[in-house]
Amino acid sequence: MNTRLCSAALFVVLAAALVPAQQFIANPVLPEGASSVVAAVSADFNGDGNTDLAFVGGSSNGSQVVIQLGSSDGSFTIAQTIHNDLFGGSVVTGDWNADGIPDLAVTAAVTLTYFVDVYLGVGDGTFSQENEYPLHSLEAESLTAGDLNGDGIADLVIADAPGGISVLLGQGGGNFAAPVNYSLPDLGYLIGITTVDLNRDGKLDVAATGTNDWTHASDIIIYLGRGDGTFQNPVELPTTFPSRIISVDLNKDGMPDLVTGSVNVFLGNGDGTFQAERYYNSLVAGDTVSGTPLAAADVDADGNLDLLAAGGELGPSAVSVLRGNGKGSFQRPVLLGTTTSNPIELLIADFNKDGHLDAILPDAFAPCFNLMLGDSNGKFVARRDFSIQHSTHNQPQVASLTVADVNSDGNPDVVMLDDGEDDTPRIIIMNGQKNGTFVGPKDVPLGSNAGRPVSIDAADFDGDGAPDAVVANGNQISVLLGDGHNNFGSPVNYAGSGGPYQVIAADVNGDATPDIVGTNRGSNTISVFLNDGAGHFDTRVDSAVGYEPYTIALGDFNRDGKLDVVAAIDGKHNPTAVALLGNGDGTFKQAGQLASGGGGSAVAVGDFNNDGNPDVVVQSGQLLFYPGNGDGTFGAFKITPGCGVGAVGDFNRDGKLDMVPICGASYKLAEFLMGQGDGTFKVEQSTVVDGDYAEGIGDFNHDGALDVASAGENLFKFTLSILLNTGTK
Repeated sequence: MNTRLCSAALFVVLAAALVPAQQFIANPVLPEGASSVVAAVSADFNGDGNTDLAFVGGSSNGSQVVIQLGSSDGSFTIAQTIHNDLFGGSVVTGDWNADGIPDLAVTAAVTLTYFVDVYLGVGDGTFSQENEYPLHSLEAESLTAGDLNGDGIADLVIADAPGGISVLLGQGGGNFAAPVNYSLPDLGYLIGITTVDLNRDGKLDVAATGTNDWTHASDIIIYLGRGDGTFQNPVELPTTFPSRIISVDLNKDGMPDLVTGSVNVFLGNGDGTFQAERYYNSLVAGDTVSGTPLAAADVDADGNLDLLAAGGELGPSAVSVLRGNGKGSFQRPVLLGTTTSNPIELLIADFNKDGHLDAILPDAFAPCFNLMLGDSNGKFVARRDFSIQHSTHNQPQVASLTVADVNSDGNPDVVMLDDGEDDTPRIIIMNGQKNGTFVGPKDVPLGSNAGRPVSIDAADFDGDGAPDAVVANGNQISVLLGDGHNNFGSPVNYAGSGGPYQVIAADVNGDATPDIVGTNRGSNTISVFLNDGAGHFDTRVDSAVGYEPYTIALGDFNRDGKLDVVAAIDGKHNPTAVALLGNGDGTFKQAGQLASGGGGSAVAVGDFNNDGNPDVVVQSGQLLFYPGNGDGTFGAFKITPGCGVGAVGDFNRDGKLDMVPICGASYKLAEFLMGQGDGTFKVEQSTVVDGDYAEGIGDFNHDGALDVASAGENLFKFTLSILLNTGTK
């Protein structure tokens, strides 16, 4: 189960999304205010023109109905929490007492007895509980509303278990008659329900989804209304998968159509019958109990309804967008990654009043909801997730990644290292497309002599113009030469010294060919594997560090034209980091220690204060900045905001180096640290990613701005997450 929490750190995301600042495509994550949310609905509860939210949370200790009032900037404020001793269920909004103010109806239960609780809106965004109506069903799955008897008063319809529906006719003033049940004995349970005039006779009908107890077949059940609150005998329409159901006119013929599952389309004939089912694989799926949340909206403003489905528990955490052509057909889905691991609803509205539709996904596993802001291109501003799990392998454990164009198509690819914890060690390639999406995975074996690989880097070692790969692989390094066509040759192994922990490709002897630098925690050294120019590394030179090196970074600290090294020292030791000056032949000599009273776990190099000298940033419980003096020495450290060390680059193109670490315990948070030009950083934006095992940067969509890639696992989903940089707003 996902144990992510909505911490204060996450609130930064929304603030960053609402001010003119550096922005990455991200997922604002906000508190729902309720635990174990099981249902949600949106409407303008206080009449201010902004869309508000109602969350229903349920637990063994009772339930809560939490009202959050929206503002025109897309932020929300909790206005009311209604507590109930019953376990909460589904929710619907409507005007039960005809006062022009939205009301609520919520299904709830205690000891297998189900009720409908009616809450009347006051007009200021709060509600009063008026009445509670017992149901005759063993379980109430979902709830909808509509005027079934044509008296101008909204009625309630509940999908029951065992199969059937219960109808509560509205009597005005917020009151309802006792429920009347319409059962189908062979149906075990209904999941989704909607009201619509399917046969265009001016009388509302009901369509519901369910499963047959005897045949286990999935059905849509059609109840044609008589206009007096009763129904004709139900008709069963087979479908592929019982799930949510919505009714919309997808092909603009004036006849209601139905959409179920993930995704199944039934175009209506206008007489209560339908054309043959059309299946579109949305590539996402909700849980097996409540189904896949669905929505229909014109997200790209082309005048045609598009379909959206949200998934997480049984597949990628993503919203799937299938663009409609206005004729009832849909394009292949586009997946937009979310931070919601198990969405229980998909709410679509212009929440921040910018003229573009947005999406909200409440999470059943965490007390958070995900706000996905719409953009002018008809896309939701969201993290993009791509599965890296190959059907023939188990669970990839990404230890490291690098970015390189390994297939020579001009698009940066992501090359990941699977350490083989749950299978055999291998390289995983995800090929980038010029729009910032990725295809794959492609696996490259590391051979039968593979150890436990921990680090990967790429460079053109043999001078053929194609990136090659180097892997820290047990007590050796492995070099795999690339052919520029997405292939790597068999690994050539070179003995290490004490177990290489990190490898970096860099020219340390000035011969214009990249060498390999690695840390050896077992021997307290760094090793340089000198390149002969043809991609062979038979010469290894070891230099003592004196302490246990953890990670390294390179730069010319004394500006002599020769690369130097700084190594973060394991936390058991006192110096935070050690600087070693390069001699230009692959050897190094110690220049000094960077101390702070504790060890370091990660290090980065760059001119963070814009004085022309390389500086060092070390992660040591807190983030420490050491200014370089330009002679191989460093000034006293100062503490700067930030959760850790990460990829370095000028993400907002202001001429100041920034950094993106990934940190966190119960959830993984990518923290965008914008450099201030004085060696300090400001936390500009944060977003949740699925893993912190590896990260890299590159301009994945060719817009001139650096993007971020991370890879990892969450709830047994193994993904590459891409955070696209939208540049300075």
